[in-house]
Amino acid sequence: MATYNSKDGRVYMSGTLAGAAIAMTGAASWTLDQSASKDDATAFGDLNLTVTQGKPNMAGELSVIWDNTVDDLYDNSRSVGGVRMYLYPTSLDLTKYFYGLAYVDFKTEVAGGTVKCSGSFAASDDWGQY
Repeated sequence: MATYNSKDGRVYMSGTLAGAAIAMTGAASWTLDQSASKDDATAFGDLNLTVTQGKPNMAGELSVIWDNTVDDLYDNSRSVGGVRMYLYPTSLDLTKYFYGLAYVDFKTEVAGGTVKCSGSFAASDDWGQY
């Protein structure tokens, strides 16, 4: 089993569903939430709460260091049909990644340090993992 440092992670996104995915300039972090929904299945007489498990969520957050010459994340957040995303835990093993179609949101943070941009994303279709 190999372990990796997160400094080598990567985010690739297309500007449109048909466009080629490119590496996000200044990408600094990403998270992917795959927790499944839980529905209450508790019946009269049960000694505790019981649930059934639903489908997994495919949503997350990403951040980039702002570059005044690149508007990738902002532009992708304006894509009407969403974007194609590829999330790599490390660029040292490009055979392992998460991928799918998503809608992306955008925000900028200017708070006494490096200017950062971030966004949340949510699946707009089925996601997978290699």
